[in-house]
Amino acid sequence: MISKFLNSNFTSQIRNFFVRFSPSIIFFVFTFLVDKLISDTNLRAWYLNFILIFPLILPFLRFGLSLQYLSTKESENQNSILVVQYLIYSLLLLIYLLTNNQIIIILIFASIGAFFFNYGAKKIRDGNILGFFFQNGIVYSVLLLSVFFYDIFFSVIQYFFILIFILLTYRIYSFKFHINFTKKKIIYYFNDIAASFLIPFIFFVAFKVSSDLDVDDFLIVKITSFLSASVGSLILIEFRKMDNLKSVNEKLIFFKSKKHKLFLLLLLIITGASIFTISLYPDSIYLFFGLCFFEICVFYFGQYNLINIYFNLQKNIFLTSIFCSFIFLIIFILSKFLDFSKLSIFIYVLGITLFQLSSFITYKLNK
Repeated sequence: MISKFLNSNFTSQIRNFFVRFSPSIIFFVFTFLVDKLISDTNLRAWYLNFILIFPLILPFLRFGLSLQYLSTKESENQNSILVVQYLIYSLLLLIYLLTNNQIIIILIFASIGAFFFNYGAKKIRDGNILGFFFQNGIVYSVLLLSVFFYDIFFSVIQYFFILIFILLTYRIYSFKFHINFTKKKIIYYFNDIAASFLIPFIFFVAFKVSSDLDVDDFLIVKITSFLSASVGSLILIEFRKMDNLKSVNEKLIFFKSKKHKLFLLLLLIITGASIFTISLYPDSIYLFFGLCFFEICVFYFGQYNLINIYFNLQKNIFLTSIFCSFIFLIIFILSKFLDFSKLSIFIYVLGITLFQLSSFITYKLNK
């Protein structure tokens, strides 16, 4: 009986969720430790800048490869992209060695994260759940450990980067240096940025409008936002099964039925997250449940961004991101003249709502 339970579909979904959620779990622990253990003002500022800037820069350094894998299952130019990423990494490393600028460390980690993220996307499209761990899980693990050994971390980080450089040099030694900027590749590059840049940009604007980052609120927002996003993105693993369905209607029915099956898992995870919130951040419990209700609505009625990705509707992805980014750029500019310091949560909710609504509208108008 126990064996039957362990092999059940629901148990498999829970296992897949925690593998999928592993980068988020590591990130939450990392952010929590920064909040509780880092007291030095300058060091704390560096970690908080990493939390906001790293996901913002990452899409620009993936060069559209992850979107190619998810949309088309394979890429004909992965080696040439790896060479370009290697050159950018080498340039960033050189700048850091010459200037010792601490902000460059964030950019270098974003460059390293781009290598792993693309590799993870390939694994995900092949139906391998472990691909999710490669997407930021490794980088966040390194940063989590650094919180305990930050003196050593900042002393030896250059040697770690040099080791990565040596490994990358060995990896691409046999590649032919060939860069071909076709229209198709350029479209994938900008659409991958469009698909991935917007959510970090919403977070960035929502919390930068305040004079200082409220780590408690940031953690609560991150926890609730990852609930629907992480459960919803488990559908990416099912893309391989959707490939075997013949009609568009069958694929959409499968997509909706998969969301309904995962809804119970979402409620279960919310229950677990509520225990964490009540235990460690009791003053934020009302904010947590309010955002949980919002994320349940996002999960149940939204997720059309995944449909746009699956059907390779690049125009939809681009239009959604451009529209929402434009709105939030205006909000960010206005925050320099008007006081939005009390509106961080509202701005975040507005951003996610615009993103989900725009994904739905663009899909309906441009099937």
